[in-house]
Amino acid sequence: MSDVAVVGLGATGSALARALVKGRHRVTVWNRTESKAVPLMREGAAPAPDLASGVAASPVVIVCLRDHQLGHTLLSTPDVRLYHSDRAVLQPGCATSQEARHGERWADESRAAHL
Repeated sequence: MSDVAVVGLGATGSALARALVKGRHRVTVWNRTESKAVPLMREGAAPAPDLASGVAASPVVIVCLRDHQLGHTLLSTPDVRLYHSDRAVLQPGCATSQEARHGERWADESRAAHL
């Protein structure tokens, strides 16, 4: 099991994953485009073969996708949803008050902590 999983390896996700690896944390990474994980793997991150495996790999999941709704949609698929219990899900970025309330409801339904 890793310390943290990073889902979405654009500029923000890659920077967070890299900083965590450099901080000597065990990091699992997942991105829809697998090639984005390769540089992080060279630095010590473990790749997840699919999103469900990435979420299952860690008690802390950082979701760095283009918007909060996409994150909730992907994390709500049946195969991924199995792993929400007792997970802390962090979604950095800007959110409207409506998105924040939706995230809170989603977390309650998913039995996950959401920040």
